[in-house]
Amino acid sequence: KEDEYFSDGITEDILTQLAKIADLNVISRTSVMQYKNVVKNIREIADELGATAVLEGSVRRVGDRVRITGQLIYADEDKQLWAETYDREMKDIFAIQTEVAQTIARALRAQLSPQEEKLIAKTPTQNLEAYAFYLRGRDHYYRYKKEDNETAITLFKNALHLDTNYALAYAGLGDAYCQRYQKFQFPLDWIDSAIVVSTRSVQIDPTLAEGYKSLGLAFDARVWYEKAL
Repeated sequence: KEDEYFSDGITEDILTQLAKIADLNVISRTSVMQYKNVVKNIREIADELGATAVLEGSVRRVGDRVRITGQLIYADEDKQLWAETYDREMKDIFAIQTEVAQTIARALRAQLSPQEEKLIAKTPTQNLEAYAFYLRGRDHYYRYKKEDNETAITLFKNALHLDTNYALAYAGLGDAYCQRYQKFQFPLDWIDSAIVVSTRSVQIDPTLAEGYKSLGLAFDARVWYEKAL
């Protein structure tokens, strides 16, 4: 239970990697996470989501090692297209995510452009402790409660303290600052803060979708709709 944020975070990261491949239509995190701990067969889930294939698996962490299991199932025939178990050191976590995305793309016969290959192979941070803070921050952010949002802000800042060029953590901080104003009646000044940190995110990594999403959210809250679009 204490590592649930970690397994959920890895799940989201693998979804994000797959979504970078234009040939694949990947169902959103919000839609798929409702099936966590739900007893349904693959065909039922695929029918409800309108999906051709379903990726299922598990994440376990013990000390400085992580085990990720995954299997890709073609829903109509309940046929396994691919399955693998990765038992590696934590320092390999980003390499595993890249490998999973590339392998699934091949299994589904998706074409990867050189740019997509580059995006998938990119490492967001070299600091695994910063990554853990980031995942915990996202976990609290998604609870959409005031106290959790404040915790998320602290965790994103902790990540940035360890890696001052962690673009994803800046994007997360921008989302949380924006949520202060939009959900919890903090002053409008926090939107200006959201714009500052979100802009920093896209300056560090101009290819990061999360940074643009965070910046667009802040512009929208500022009623700068053209910029937001």
